[in-house]
Order: sequence, then structure tokens, then C-alpha cells
Amino acid sequence: MIPDLNRIKVFYYVYKLMNFSAAAAELHITQSAVSQHVRNLEREIKARLFIRGRKRMVPTQAGEKVFALVQPFMDALEDQIRNIRLAEEGVSGTLRIGAPVEFGEKYLPASISSFRSIYSGVDFYLELGHPSVLIPMASAGDLDFAFVDVFSDSAPFSSREFSGLHTIAVAVEELILICSDRFDKQVLNRSRSFEVLEACAYIAYRKHAPAIRSWFRHHFNKSAVHFCVSLTVESARAVISAVKEHMGLGVVPSHFVRPELESGELIHIKTSESEILNRISLIQLEDKVPGVIEKAFLDHFLKELKQKAPGLSL
Repeated sequence: MIPDLNRIKVFYYVYKLMNFSAAAAELHITQSAVSQHVRNLEREIKARLFIRGRKRMVPTQAGEKVFALVQPFMDALEDQIRNIRLAEEGVSGTLRIGAPVEFGEKYLPASISSFRSIYSGVDFYLELGHPSVLIPMASAGDLDFAFVDVFSDSAPFSSREFSGLHTIAVAVEELILICSDRFDKQVLNRSRSFEVLEACAYIAYRKHAPAIRSWFRHHFNKSAVHFCVSLTVESARAVISAVKEHMGLGVVPSHFVRPELESGELIHIKTSESEILNRISLIQLEDKVPGVIEKAFLDHFLKELKQKAPGLSL
């Protein structure tokens, strides 16, 4: 037997807010009505859902199980109702987004396309670039929001540069050192020692190779490292291509090279240390109130990102 759906709805908000009065306010009913719905649901499924203390309430194991079943349905229902309503209202406008080049190229166009299949009246302006370009644009209001991957170990940005911006971490990616299988055999001789790695050639993103220096600092606790840079190019895809051509080693996001690592074409250079983590954050003006289009697209994009980027922790 399926429990009364109205009681399920009340339970969902009580669990989500962990407060009877807050749930009552959200549902525009009285607190006593909320309590009665929860009690009736408990009788209906023959299990206690909450332990009610004087200062806080704690869900029981049964409550956790019911919420695990209900949450995906309620979240999907809210999303679809909002999509139907906005589509019927003919939502339109331009959404201005900034993102790192490779991250933006890899993940945003597909999400923009699928979003426009629902809201055809919305068009997009996409700015791909380095945080040094995107942060000032977001601060000036030229972008509605931007994704930035500020690699704090290699090129820290001061708090002053983020002044007036609201920052939310949305994903974490591993940064790993890679080389070709041939390079590993012929140059490294499968060694992972500091002396052998320091003597190698590297492909860097920027002058002075901050990402590579950070890799050595993290894995070997060495700040003064003397290595050769065979190519400098600010593109992860170009770094990966140069590594495949046996030009040297490079630091790249692991989720960009997962197929090549699995096939053995590229080799992950590991040490006893954990990998460096790079946080991708969402930035927007601190006092800006996001519009319905922004909220809808961000929800849409982050859900698709979770499905398409298993190497990213969201």
C-alpha cells in the first residue's frame, strides 16, 4: 500500500528542515497539522520516523530510509514543475557565463544545448579564459557568474581580488603528473625517484611552470627544482597532446585522460603522497540576487556534470 502522499510531502519538509514549525511555515499550515500528518504517517507505515527531543529532533533508521526513497522523487518533481512553469511563461533572456577553457569546452556546450531544448527563449554568452580574466569580469558585472579553478598552491589570488564576490565550491578535480608509456620506459626507466624526475623535460602551462613546481613541492617537499621545460602552452589539451608525442611530462586533471590511462597509452606518475586537488568554484557578485534562469541553469548543469564527469567530486 502506498502511504497518503500529502503525509509524505509533510514528512519530506519536516525531515529536510528538521523542524516542525519551519515545515509548517514552508507548507502554510499549522504546526499541529504538521505533527498530526507525521503521527498518522507513522501509524500508517507502523514505524517511528523521528525521535523528538527538547532541543532537537533526530530521524530514526526508518525515517532515514523513507527520506532516501522520497527525496529523489520530490526533487525531480520540483524541478519538472519549475521547468514546465517557466517554459509556459516563455522565459527568455541572455545568460552570461565564464569558465576555464578546457572545463568550459568539455562540459558547457552540451548542457547549454539540453537546457535550450527546454527554454528555447534563453541564449548564452560564454567567456572562456584564465581566472585573471574571469574574476575582473565577474566583479564588473559583465558575467552573471563564472566558474574558476584557482590553483592556490601555484598561483594564489589575494582576498582583495575576490572582494565583493560570493564564492561557492562546486567541484574538486585531481591534478596528476603523466607521461607516455614510451617516455616512461626509455627516459624514466620506470623510476619515480626525485633525481630522475627532476632531470626530465616538462610541458608547462605558464612561464616558470607553477603547476609543476607545486607538484614537486607537494610530492617531494622540494621548492628549488631544476627541470627543463620543452613547451609552454596554456591548454590542458595541448599539454596532453605534447605528452602523447613523448615531449615530456605534464600535470593535468585526471578526468581529462581517464580513457588513455585505462588503455595504458598514458602513465600516471604516482608517489606515496595523495594527489593534488584543484577546487573549481562558482563566483558571482556578492549582493546579486540570482534570477530564475540562473538558478534553473545551474541546477541543470550541475546535475549533468555529475553524470558526465565521474572524475570530478561534486
